[in-house]
Amino acid sequence: MMSKVMRIPTSTFERLQALAVPLVDTPGSVVEKLLDFYDNHQGEAELKEVVRSSKISKNSHIHERGPRQRGGKIIIDRQTYEGSVSEVYEKVLKHMFDHGYLTKLKSYLPLKTSSKRYLISNSPVHPNGNEFVVPVSYRGYYLEAHKSWENAVNCLQKLSDLSGFSFSYIE
Repeated sequence: MMSKVMRIPTSTFERLQALAVPLVDTPGSVVEKLLDFYDNHQGEAELKEVVRSSKISKNSHIHERGPRQRGGKIIIDRQTYEGSVSEVYEKVLKHMFDHGYLTKLKSYLPLKTSSKRYLISNSPVHPNGNEFVVPVSYRGYYLEAHKSWENAVNCLQKLSDLSGFSFSYIE
């Protein structure tokens, strides 16, 4: 098959690059994942609304942040959590369990972020059979923490929308 060249704005390329798994994905594989996700979720009005409402504003400071290891700060139900993506995800997962939010998510589990990856599941294995890269676990639930801060915040917003906890990103 002959490859085609597509010119896209730098801002669009940077957004695609943020979705890529380092040393694994190519620009083509990222676009393929997005197309697979779109194909798999056409007609799912509720999911489309969650995705539409969970996007981060371009004015948000999250676009200025560094790698996931540098950390960030969020507020859930008036409780402040900070640290790396995996540290914050661990605290959030415990908070969700302890406050009953995970019971509201049970009907959505496992919750996909794409056709090949889960965000939260009862086992640390993606739909394609690959194990979670950075699993965070608490009492039989697993979150995949292998993501940029921007993506992590978008995923936390989706969890908030589906389970009902209040959520805001600080820095």
